[in-house]
Amino acid sequence: MLRMNPLLHPNSVILGVATALSAVFAPGPLKLPLTLLLGVLWIGAVALTAAKSVQRREGQVHPSEISPESRLYLRPLEGLRDELREIVRDNQDMPSVKIVGQEAVDQADQIVEHARKLIALREQLKRTLRGRSEAEVAIRQLEKKQEAAVTDGERASIQTAIDAHASEVAHYGEVEEAIRKIDAKVTQAQASLSELKARIAVGAAGARTDGVDQEALNDMVIRLKSLTASFDEAESLLREHVR
Repeated sequence: MLRMNPLLHPNSVILGVATALSAVFAPGPLKLPLTLLLGVLWIGAVALTAAKSVQRREGQVHPSEISPESRLYLRPLEGLRDELREIVRDNQDMPSVKIVGQEAVDQADQIVEHARKLIALREQLKRTLRGRSEAEVAIRQLEKKQEAAVTDGERASIQTAIDAHASEVAHYGEVEEAIRKIDAKVTQAQASLSELKARIAVGAAGARTDGVDQEALNDMVIRLKSLTASFDEAESLLREHVR
């Protein structure tokens, strides 16, 4: 796949041209501040385009590529990841917490990124559902035409069209099921990170008196790794429902 140079992106080009024109034609008192402002906007546009390009190559989803609703949906998971990172950072003086905790944070980062992909996929699936009402209306209209048909050939032809739309409606049912699976996966991830955060926080507090339950922490990290792998499988299976 060809990747666009960030400097050649339409937004970058427009802002670059505007910056150059302001430097030449802007009135004297406004020339410097206007040129500086447009220059900053141009640099920001280039940087944002470049960041999106890098994340896309790495299979990541840039936050600006999902809707505000989806970002809100992802926020609790990000919050748990950030709280986990803070607990581990505050207990760097304890080798057992530091080692296992860092591994847990790495897994949490991966889970959040996988969740972001699934939530972006969820957006696409919800857009796909918009076509269901059109298919249902088409079926009702065809059924009326079929009732008015006078020959077996007409009725058979209309039935073929009805069956095609019915198949499309059935596909939308599968899309709804895929959305429910994504919701369940995100909920599972939130529960796992919440439990891990609590275990590490309690373990770190207790370690200063009784020692860390290393086995329990290791078990939670293993479960997180399994969850990360299951996100990969879920994404590949659910993507087939996107049109």
